Amino acid sequence: MNSLVKRYPILGSSQNPENLSTTVKGILIGLIPVALYIARQYNVELNYNTAYAITEAITSLVASITILYGLLRKLK
Repeated sequence: MNSLVKRYPILGSSQNPENLSTTVKGILIGLIPVALYIARQYNVELNYNTAYAITEAITSLVASITILYGLLRKLK
């Protein structure tokens, strides 16, 4: 069971309560444009290539962590 869902059951999926709900995932993904907007407000120059590179790096990092976490759980 996802530790976040275990701690806060309201975040669980209605289809499979052990997983994070799609709504929460959507909210988390929706925070990316907000973060980019805030960065622009602080004069951090962002163009399409920079925004794409940041998004790609974050996605790659999250995917890598998820894979490692899954492997470590399997090996336990």
